[in-house]
Amino acid sequence: MCYDDFMKHDFERALEILLQGEKKLAQYEYLIDDLEKLDFYYNIMVLYAALNNEEKSEYYLQLALAISKKKKIFYK
Repeated sequence: MCYDDFMKHDFERALEILLQGEKKLAQYEYLIDDLEKLDFYYNIMVLYAALNNEEKSEYYLQLALAISKKKKIFYK
């Protein structure tokens, strides 16, 4: 669903779906792989950038970078 909205350039709807997912992520944070979290935050960051929200985009970029540095995941 989120990908379909993204491809249709409905960035607000795609972001809404991911932000709902973020609430679920918080409940199961310790069960989700760090690589998946990194992808998730990267995707949210891209959508905020597409919507020209630099503040939120920077926030999620910093979350992703923190995971990347802490867990030494350097693939993106």
